Amino acid sequence: MSKPAPFECPHCKAKYDIVRMEAPQVAAETEVTCISCGGPLTGREGPFVLKYFLVSRRQRNRAAAVSPSREHHNNGFNSPRA
Repeated sequence: MSKPAPFECPHCKAKYDIVRMEAPQVAAETEVTCISCGGPLTGREGPFVLKYFLVSRRQRNRAAAVSPSREHHNNGFNSPRA
């Protein structure tokens, strides 16, 4: 087994520690997906199986989730000011 190495999901930027372990080749490999976004991750590199350990989930844009822009509320029309 190798030492943990930092890895970032290419789809959502979730952070993992990844470890390579030597393992025999099997006919039916299971699919490996990101815990945070469900995107595909590499499960094997040659004779090594890759084990992913989640360190932190993706960062969400809090401002966008909490408060949409002002233009969104008034359908893009600016109300006149007095």
